Amino acid sequence: MPSALHVKRAPRGVPKAQRETVVKNPKFVAMEKDQLMEMSNLFAQRNKSRGEQRDKIQKAINLKVASWNDNVLLGKTKFDLHGMTPDAAVDFVLEKIKKKGNYGELTLITYREKHSTRGIPRIKMMLVDKFTGRSRCSIKEEVGNPGRLVLNLW
Repeated sequence: MPSALHVKRAPRGVPKAQRETVVKNPKFVAMEKDQLMEMSNLFAQRNKSRGEQRDKIQKAINLKVASWNDNVLLGKTKFDLHGMTPDAAVDFVLEKIKKKGNYGELTLITYREKHSTRGIPRIKMMLVDKFTGRSRCSIKEEVGNPGRLVLNLW
């Protein structure tokens, strides 16, 4: 008999204070599997395309990631930007900041990207560049998790 919940624990090496356990119900696991399959198909189509067709598919990917955050993850302070273009990720974060009223803390999940510069994901680099030195905010890597950024607004 399948278990009712899927539990994913933080990897070893993450400080105890930073660990989180993610519990997913079967419906969410199925939705996540469908999302990953659809994203994989879109990435394959994009990689075979050129010009306007490639741009159109990338826009669809960006919208799908944004929709997943807004409609499934229902995030208010934590957002998974994986799969977005760096420009779309910055626009998405700026939209969330505006909705939040330029106050509070956001966790931005960037993961590690295949397309990185000097081993640093492009999304991460662009977000750090955009928000470093900006008034009334700070951005830093989450302690023990280089795939996440913490953006504080005051």
